Amino acid sequence: MFSWDWLWVVGELGVTYGCYVFWKKNDKYAAALEISPHIDIDNLKNFSSKTAFVDYATVHGLVQPNDLKAHSRLTSNFTADCIGVIHRLTLHEQKLEKLQSSWAETKKLISAATRYVPFRLVTSKGNYVHIDNPLQFKSIEDQLDVTHVRFDPNPSSSVQKVFETLLGNLSKGVETREEMLLNNTQLTGIGRLEKRLNVWHLVPHEQWGGILTRSTRDEILASFRSRSSWGRIFTILFGSLTGGTIIYLIFKYYSRKARTSNNSRPRVRPLATQDANTNDTTRLQCVICLDHEIVYSLQPCSHLALCQSCAEQLQRRDRLEQKCPICRASIEQYQHRLMISRCRSILSQHLRSSSVFYRQFLTNVNSVKDLNSSSKDYDALVVVATELDQIKDHVDHSVIKDLQAFRQLNKKFDKDVTVTVNDVVPGKRLIYSSTGKITRDFDDVRRFADAAAAGMKKALALGAKCPLIASFGSKLYQQAHLVTLLSALETTYVPLQVREDKPAKKTKVDRLGVYIPQTLSDCNDKLVSYARAIELGRVVGRDIGGADPERMAPPRVVDYVQEIFGKSSGIKINIIKDQNEIDKDFPLFAAVNRAARGIDRHQGRLIFLEYTGEGEINSTAMLVGKGVTYDTGGLDIKTGGGMTSMSYDKCGAASVAGFFKVLSELKPKQLKAIGVLAVARNSCGEEGYVTDEILKARAGVRIRVGNTDAEGRLVMADSLCYMKELALKEVNPQLFTIATLTGHAARTYGDNYTAVMDNGPAREKKVAQRLQELGESIGDPFEISTVRREDYEFIDDKSKVADILQCNTRPSNVTSRGHQYPAAFLARASGLDKHGRDSDKPLSYTHLDIAGSAGKLPGLPTARPIPALCQMFIADRVL
Repeated sequence: MFSWDWLWVVGELGVTYGCYVFWKKNDKYAAALEISPHIDIDNLKNFSSKTAFVDYATVHGLVQPNDLKAHSRLTSNFTADCIGVIHRLTLHEQKLEKLQSSWAETKKLISAATRYVPFRLVTSKGNYVHIDNPLQFKSIEDQLDVTHVRFDPNPSSSVQKVFETLLGNLSKGVETREEMLLNNTQLTGIGRLEKRLNVWHLVPHEQWGGILTRSTRDEILASFRSRSSWGRIFTILFGSLTGGTIIYLIFKYYSRKARTSNNSRPRVRPLATQDANTNDTTRLQCVICLDHEIVYSLQPCSHLALCQSCAEQLQRRDRLEQKCPICRASIEQYQHRLMISRCRSILSQHLRSSSVFYRQFLTNVNSVKDLNSSSKDYDALVVVATELDQIKDHVDHSVIKDLQAFRQLNKKFDKDVTVTVNDVVPGKRLIYSSTGKITRDFDDVRRFADAAAAGMKKALALGAKCPLIASFGSKLYQQAHLVTLLSALETTYVPLQVREDKPAKKTKVDRLGVYIPQTLSDCNDKLVSYARAIELGRVVGRDIGGADPERMAPPRVVDYVQEIFGKSSGIKINIIKDQNEIDKDFPLFAAVNRAARGIDRHQGRLIFLEYTGEGEINSTAMLVGKGVTYDTGGLDIKTGGGMTSMSYDKCGAASVAGFFKVLSELKPKQLKAIGVLAVARNSCGEEGYVTDEILKARAGVRIRVGNTDAEGRLVMADSLCYMKELALKEVNPQLFTIATLTGHAARTYGDNYTAVMDNGPAREKKVAQRLQELGESIGDPFEISTVRREDYEFIDDKSKVADILQCNTRPSNVTSRGHQYPAAFLARASGLDKHGRDSDKPLSYTHLDIAGSAGKLPGLPTARPIPALCQMFIADRVL
């Protein structure tokens, strides 16, 4: 009866027992505290002289030294007139350690020393109780006040710092922290009261211990009761789960035993007559004869394996010789699967027609090892190279000869796409797409992207359905092959609503081959898998970002996200749609959502995504995306055609969803990611929020609305505050906001560049510079802007009624520093300004304004900055 399944029962019993112990322990503490007397210290003198102790009691009083002598009190080493009874001094070394490809701040404890002197808990009337050894009481060290913090920078020489940097272990300096339990601190003491020489002493109870805390007796009792209740709930929950598992395993055992005891030989039913003219190419073939269709599955292994004829032949053998041809397990039963191929065909057709993905095509993106042996599998060859000499060792001599002849006829050979017919290349279609010059000051890796896109578009225009793209790259650009492949994949994208409304056009190609002239084929395979995953993420970004305002209204964004992140994706999903909860916890988002909430299909949603990789987490990416499904401008309505392309105002949230799709495909280790898609519609209606309205943010900041067309920063601010709260508990967190936020960013840097802005801690880590470097290498360029003091001064509310101003009345593209000050607003509205470089808990935050780089109608969304984020957080973990 024993099987490895019973290990689940053992584990569940262990968890149940742990919960039970936790429940009973806290229940006993609560019971003991509830019946213990609450004694006023002033009344202790009225106790009988024969009373030597009170077994378990609660007292209150102010901390005072036993007397005024110097040895009876402790003074601060740094702060004058700072006197107490417990003194703790800790020294931490702050270091920068290199973890893989990024630097992280760490603290190492150098020393910690705690001193104390006996003291009294004194009432206002001068009566007291002695505390002889306060460190024996629970929670006492948590009651200390910080009296001094000092940071001494590392005085090392420049040479030593360079040496430490090379070793990946750079010391920044030493932090000195002093904490004290100060005189006149109000404490609650719980323990045993003992009378010694007519003086009462509070000591820890032998069974229940002792507590010294600033909390009241009722608060302590409520804490014990709460823990006890949760322990009871989890004990019942895991106990029920254990009982259910035991019942299931017993049922499974006796069911299998009953099947084994059935010695009657199963009969094979004849196969139903099939149409002789059927041309169903999706049928499953018998694993023995490889000819006829499978009509039987074998039990208990459930393998689909045998046709009618082979099943009858196998059944004629002795029962002990009847084994599954796939796993060699004993066959207990033959189960008929009538019309199995037809069901498979229907299922396959459904998957190919899926409204979400053309995933079948992306699984047919494969690495090709030899250009000369692939002519049967593909119907066009697209060559991307900087010059003809690169390809001469990889293609047939006739290909070089044809291209050289064409170059003599065309002076623009190195600038145009060349098409010629050659009998030895796939489909006889040869497309040569040159990058042109790549070494000038203004050239970058996008030359390869442009060449690949031009070549692929020409191949598709010639009717190719299975093109093979050959990338020859350049030593000057290490990611040239990846950029070429991503550009080729981008040309195959079909918009979501075309795939849904016109199934015949759901894909442009059936298969894509990739040839990269490298000796390590496994590196090519990894690169292809990586590019395929990025493209899946970009498909999500384009689907959400590019669909019209009704197809991707907030509830339908939720449906789409839930469909692409199934149970096996590794992504946890949480949706907030209750309007009361949104009003309470995300009030700025609720203000933008007010005008749309009266229409069910337009009601806003907050979509939370979480990914946790295997192993010890060493980095946490935290992203908030603006998902305004349509921006009318609100009551400050857009006019003069200004609403055109406003369905693309959700591209920030779309990029967050796309990044998580890449995570679900590649599952990088030691990385955690949390994302929020703030999806709402900025409608114009009688319930809409208005200019001059004062809103109170989740962070407690009061905000005066300056323009209802600046809704994006309000949509994201509360979610960013929520992320800030989580980040304080995460490992090496890096916060981002991604939004099509301001026209000023597009006007400043153009339509192809993302504006990136760091706060102080991020600037120290050089996050923007790293993003710019990685984006430059993969053709996803960034321009760095800096948030200055003028930006913080700009958002100060001059009326002094509110704390900050959301926006001025002029469009951002005619406002000085029109894309920098919104980043300052997001920092202040979320409370991140309190976690800057001068904070004990600094948080690294970077704002990405993709108003220029996201794309606009009539073009398709670009799904940027997904590639650069993948390079920053994923590439080193999977390649």
